[in-house]
Amino acid sequence: TLKAFSNGHRIPLILTSGRETLYPMSWRKIPGWTFSVSPDLGSMAKALFQRLRKSGVERIGILIQNQGSWAKDALWIKGYAPEFGLVVTGTDGFGKNDTDCITQLDHLKTIGAQVVLFRGEKGFLKRLLASLKVCPIDIALLLDMPLEPSFKNKLPCGIRIFQEIPPFMSSRHQEQGSQALDYIRFQHALEDIGIFPLDQKIAAAKAWDAISLVAETLFRGAYPTKNGILKQLKEGKQKQRGNASALCYQGMMGTFSPSWRDHIGLDPSSLSVLILRQKGCRKVDPNL
Repeated sequence: TLKAFSNGHRIPLILTSGRETLYPMSWRKIPGWTFSVSPDLGSMAKALFQRLRKSGVERIGILIQNQGSWAKDALWIKGYAPEFGLVVTGTDGFGKNDTDCITQLDHLKTIGAQVVLFRGEKGFLKRLLASLKVCPIDIALLLDMPLEPSFKNKLPCGIRIFQEIPPFMSSRHQEQGSQALDYIRFQHALEDIGIFPLDQKIAAAKAWDAISLVAETLFRGAYPTKNGILKQLKEGKQKQRGNASALCYQGMMGTFSPSWRDHIGLDPSSLSVLILRQKGCRKVDPNL
């Protein structure tokens, strides 16, 4: 694998895809020479949970794909929820061959969930939408690739969809300060070269951030050697301790401060959360 090659040859590697968590499960194991600009599960979940809490949500249910590594993600999600004052009322699973998830949604709704957090493949969303018409409840999507905003036109009336998006996709640039101009320029550059599909935009944003992150290490004073770049990449968190030269990069996908322990270092608060809902529809729960 690329990670094994990077560690074996001691070459800094910045990934632009993948779901692997790049921080160790114990203090004795370090992530090596591999970094990433692809949002990790923890950052995405925390961004969603913060927005849900601000919306008045207190109880969530989890609907998760029960195959492969997806099932393990439920443990992480449950662990992050209490940090934001959220109670996980229950967890239900689904398989790729399930024709719907009406039973699961009804169960989670019955035991008090105000919002159901969905974690799984995008291919199941069509069946999820059909099930929401029978058992309506607001959904928080924890997907590796965000949906197009036009997806709201497919939603049953009254359903809200919460989804995490990278900051360059947000339309609320007035809240993003000086970085907003960079986002606008990036979007215009994509349009000029004919990149319109969302997956291609995300790929371009990650590539931009990976290249810019290396350039930022050199700008911050890293020696132009493998060890010099590695050292600078691993010292991002030191900025919080008064080191003005330490790395903190504001990119298209978010703000990154990688450290020796966390080789992604994505700040959840730098992510945006989009709420999708058909216009003219009332909320399923008027109290939220």
